[in-house]
Order: sequence, then C-alpha cells, then structure tokens
Amino acid sequence: MQKKPKKYLNTDNIEFFEFSWNKSLQVFRQELFIELKRSKGKQNKFEFLRY
Repeated sequence: MQKKPKKYLNTDNIEFFEFSWNKSLQVFRQELFIELKRSKGKQNKFEFLRY
C-alpha cells in the first residue's frame, strides 16, 4: 500500500489520523520545549506557545 502524502486527511481511518495528529503535535511541543530550554535567558517569540 502506498503511503499518502501527509497533507491529505486520512478519511479511511479517522481514529488513526487523530492518533498520528496527536503524535505529531506531541513531538512538535517537545521540540518546541527543548528549543525553549536551549534558548533560556534570550527573549523567545514562541514563549506564548508553552502550555
């Protein structure tokens, strides 16, 4: 089975789509948090994205 490009919604399996969406959101927030910790002390335009 060919992998669909990410920009298309996986309407065949919404649950899986939601799972992978949450997964990528988690990864994004983790990377953002690491980025925030790395640039501590500097002003950060992503500061408001911290939860």
